[in-house]
Amino acid sequence: MYKSTTQFNKSFLCLIGIILLLSSFLFTSISTVSAATNASKYSDVLVDLLTDETFDPLAYTLNEQDNSLQVIQIAESNEGELFIYVYQPSGASRDFRATSINISTSIGNNFMPVNYRLEYLNSNGVFYKYRVVDFTVLPDNLRYYSIISIFRPWVEGIDEPASEGQTISETPFEVGKLYTATTVNGVVSYTCQATETIEVVSKVVGFIRYDNGFTFYNQACDSHYVAFSTDRPMDKLMEATVEFWYQDVTYHINLTGTHRYWESEPYFKTVNLSDIETGSNSAHGWFATQYEWQRIESVSDFKAGLQEYEIELTQEAENALNGKQWVLRFYESDYQLMQSMQIWEEVQEVNDVTILRLKFETNGTVYNLGVVDNKQSGDTNPDNYQPEWWERLFEYLWKIVVAVLVIITVIVGLPWLVYLLAKCIQYIFKRPNKTKTTKKKGGST
Repeated sequence: MYKSTTQFNKSFLCLIGIILLLSSFLFTSISTVSAATNASKYSDVLVDLLTDETFDPLAYTLNEQDNSLQVIQIAESNEGELFIYVYQPSGASRDFRATSINISTSIGNNFMPVNYRLEYLNSNGVFYKYRVVDFTVLPDNLRYYSIISIFRPWVEGIDEPASEGQTISETPFEVGKLYTATTVNGVVSYTCQATETIEVVSKVVGFIRYDNGFTFYNQACDSHYVAFSTDRPMDKLMEATVEFWYQDVTYHINLTGTHRYWESEPYFKTVNLSDIETGSNSAHGWFATQYEWQRIESVSDFKAGLQEYEIELTQEAENALNGKQWVLRFYESDYQLMQSMQIWEEVQEVNDVTILRLKFETNGTVYNLGVVDNKQSGDTNPDNYQPEWWERLFEYLWKIVVAVLVIITVIVGLPWLVYLLAKCIQYIFKRPNKTKTTKKKGGST
């Protein structure tokens, strides 16, 4: 009896030890943090941070060679605003200003990051304070702030340059933190834990121009895409969220070149893509071909789909796709070339493309992660070969010849057509009726 009791005690103690050990692993990434309870738009960043008794400003040193941005705290104001506190090691020597931030206010299956603009409020040494623009704190007692990344303007000579023909407007820095704010009896408490992200390591933005068929104006469909690779393997890419800006632009083309004649205000758009969705052109002209493509596809499938329709990529586009893994066909816009006494080109230009979310499968496990990605634009040239100006001029003249021939044929042939139609109608409705006569045998009586 004594022996069995001793064995039970040892087993019980061993179980308690395992539980404690597991607990240490489960909760080390979660920490309780204190934010500024009286934070306002006008309070100083360092004053706000010092309301947390555990905050040590001496732990954040000045390093003029470190050009990063590091989110260290958040706070909600009594007016429903959200403040972001950032450690910027280069401090006032560079005085970088954050431009935007990716935040999801939901987690799990509803995880959906949004890119919000940031308003600079004030700074003190290496500490900077920003307000999230067009954001209102939710009235829920438990609120989530999953922060994926924070952006600042791209700086030449400091940040990695884009490939040829590409431009970068904003550079991202990973945050990978889930903040929670809990209100109990009017008191707000905060926690913070690390979260997973996926980073885009190589990227190109472009578009394919699909002909919509024969019309008196050269009309086409521009299919905009982003090709990229990431720091994590993806066996299957199922969903993606992309944000971008687009703008209507008119160009005037003459002997001195192509001139930007008019442009609209830029418009902002967010799209959610699925691997079961397809896109296509309108194909509304004569002898048009209906092209179709997958919204999400591998680079190899992207090239194979173009070859199937005998669409040839430029050599520059071929080179840009090297090393890329996936393609997102995220938007279609209209293209029109109007040729009369002058030549006008109407297009939609797409800029500042950024990937916010990727849902993918790797080794049988499905992930739905926020993406660390820059804001990048391509050039204004299609990535497939287009006819030269003299070819367009020949096509335009040929359209005139065809139109003139059609008009002459109609004018000359219409009277004959009417005459023949009238004769046919006369023949059908005014044919003489044939009657049969019979002779009686034996003569008359």
